[in-house]
Amino acid sequence: MRILLISLCLLGTAHAQIFPLENDSAFVRYQEGLPATEPFDTAQPWEKADGLYQYIVSSNDLYDLFGYNQYRHFEGFDFKKYHILGVQTCSKCQLVCRLTGQPLQCHADRCNYSWVWMVRENDRAFTLIPSLTLESDKHDTLSNAVRRNYRDTVLERPGEEKRKIWYTSAGGDCHAKFSYAVLQDKYFPVFLLKEWNFYGGCRAGGSWEFTIQFNQPDKSRQYVKRTILMDRWTRD
Repeated sequence: MRILLISLCLLGTAHAQIFPLENDSAFVRYQEGLPATEPFDTAQPWEKADGLYQYIVSSNDLYDLFGYNQYRHFEGFDFKKYHILGVQTCSKCQLVCRLTGQPLQCHADRCNYSWVWMVRENDRAFTLIPSLTLESDKHDTLSNAVRRNYRDTVLERPGEEKRKIWYTSAGGDCHAKFSYAVLQDKYFPVFLLKEWNFYGGCRAGGSWEFTIQFNQPDKSRQYVKRTILMDRWTRD
């Protein structure tokens, strides 16, 4: 019995044993070397992670979240095929509650959360949701009110419960172009909006507002936006 208890304790030190994959067929491996606690970028200690799920889908995300040093360590990472997902988990919940068959947060003391990072395969992780992208109507009262929030907002289309409108803003040079896709994570309760920001070659800056319309199959979802910086727009 003592040997069993020691073995269980040792399991708590390895992410691969304590974090539930829940049949996540997109999982490739755990990514070591990324911060388990905040702030992720020690040069900016006031910055906190926004949301429960941190998607790293491009080198731009690495730089924004972790700073230049971590950005350099991942120069060879293939973001076309993979992404990195960070999730907060309590190791004691994973070790005690799941091994005993009890619900999460079963232990008496307070949960101690840390970030766990995993590499996942893009094609297996996401389902592309059909969507329609339009430039926001600057004369629309609702659109103007949303823009004053200075952050993305997702609302229901009036009279259509499952129809969603994702209001988002984009910034770049004056000739920049933008493309959007709405992705549903198959294993985590997240809708991911990918924005491809194409460099336009203009010295002046510009900003735009867009509305992305799509049907949402269920309500238990969170919304995450990530921007991918691209070279000049080229026609195939």
